[in-house]
Amino acid sequence: MFKFSVLLLGLCVASAPVWADCLAQLDRQTLAEQLSRSTEYLGPLPSDLNCVKPATPSMQLVCGNADLLALHHLNRYAQLVAYESATKQQVIGNDAFVAQVLQQVGNPAQACTTVECACKRYVQSFQDAAGYDFKLLHAL
Repeated sequence: MFKFSVLLLGLCVASAPVWADCLAQLDRQTLAEQLSRSTEYLGPLPSDLNCVKPATPSMQLVCGNADLLALHHLNRYAQLVAYESATKQQVIGNDAFVAQVLQQVGNPAQACTTVECACKRYVQSFQDAAGYDFKLLHAL
């Protein structure tokens, strides 16, 4: 539980608005650090993407953009931590349960056809997972 609290606190630093050009404002260093920290604390997650043969146009969009792919993976960690916090059930470490929870919560960028849409949806999903606004990997 301590690991999850530290991760969530790391993600929930301060409030920030979603700018018009989401990826242009992305702090890629912070994104990489948070993704690395999430993987270190929680271990690798089973993949819910097949970037070799993306099944939908939105997954082609995510798989074709390194920033969106990183946001996707970090978003998955945030969703799982939020799920564990809300249900008091340990999910991470049980690949079948992780896959079930990720399918249940869905992909926020599922209906997106543009990079901007996907970025904003991931930003909103982070905020929803945290339960309040927080600094969302954007440079101030």
